[in-house]
Amino acid sequence: MTLSELLEDGPVIVDFWATWCKPCIKAFPDLQEIFDKYRGCGLKVLAVSIDGPKSMSRVGSLIKSKGNTFEVLFDPSQKVARKFHVTSVPRTVLVDTNGNITYAVTGYRPKNHAELDAAVGELLPGDCPEDVDETGETEETTGE
Repeated sequence: MTLSELLEDGPVIVDFWATWCKPCIKAFPDLQEIFDKYRGCGLKVLAVSIDGPKSMSRVGSLIKSKGNTFEVLFDPSQKVARKFHVTSVPRTVLVDTNGNITYAVTGYRPKNHAELDAAVGELLPGDCPEDVDETGETEETTGE
């Protein structure tokens, strides 16, 4: 999987995290909400675990227990993390379709959710997101 391939469909949020990082885990519901809101518009979310070999086995069960449906990747050597200048986690980066970083934040605070949501919205067409029901199907609006 390459970032350039993913960017063909739309912007990508890359979130660096670790199982031992409590703020990282607190950020997952916000990431999932943004993913759910914009996935129909081409947004991808990559949760990149920097866990080492001893804690990597906990990643899958943690993600499932939180109900997250975004893509999870492993970077135990932190080679990718270094390319994104990650010095601590969580580190969340929004990359536009041209490969430019348009938003980045280290740490987690509730206000990050609104900032990231707005930054994603600026990269997408004005009619996005469409009204989508729980199944992911577009709802028809009657104007009533």
